[in-house]
Amino acid sequence: ISACLVGSEMCIRDRFKNTTGLTLRQYAAQTRIRQAKSLLLNPNVLIKQVAYQTGFQNPASFTAAFRKEVGVTPEMFRSSV
Repeated sequence: ISACLVGSEMCIRDRFKNTTGLTLRQYAAQTRIRQAKSLLLNPNVLIKQVAYQTGFQNPASFTAAFRKEVGVTPEMFRSSV
């Protein structure tokens, strides 16, 4: 990636995807969901707090993104661990 720092944005995106197999957007989404899973292990943290702490604008968009990535809602994930 450092070879692209003086290059174009497209070069950086392509290098990142070739290296990780993920787009920058996919990587960011997975990172946020991984952090959310960790936060959900604490039953004292409300799901809406997890949503905001992981950068989602509202709990509904968090739940939709979580379900898409994990296959279950945050509530279901929390009750299964």
